Amino acid sequence: MHLMELEKQGKVGFEWTDPLTVLLQRAQQKNDENEFTLFVTGYEHHLKGEFEKALQYYNRSLAKNDHFAFAYNNRGVIHQANGDIKAWIADFEKATKSNQKYADAYNNLGTVLRADGDLEGAE
Repeated sequence: MHLMELEKQGKVGFEWTDPLTVLLQRAQQKNDENEFTLFVTGYEHHLKGEFEKALQYYNRSLAKNDHFAFAYNNRGVIHQANGDIKAWIADFEKATKSNQKYADAYNNLGTVLRADGDLEGAE
């Protein structure tokens, strides 16, 4: 099931005119196995709660582009759900280094650092 189908069912709430979303849709339609299509497939599994499959696709996406902040961030969210705090921190740090304007990654990093007791680092 593609993201648009999930959105039509009310399971995802994205604005489909968002440039990243449009880019991901185009990559998915081409059926290329690039970092975008792998990320989208991982995200679809993520939304279904299939975290192991999602991790596999996020890892494959990162193998193609190790500066893909969205893949690091989403992988960090799964690590968060699994309670793997060291992997959680590492992925959110990589996401913020890969895209210094990615506010969600900074927010997630601050959350995990605060949870780990690093109040200074969380600021």
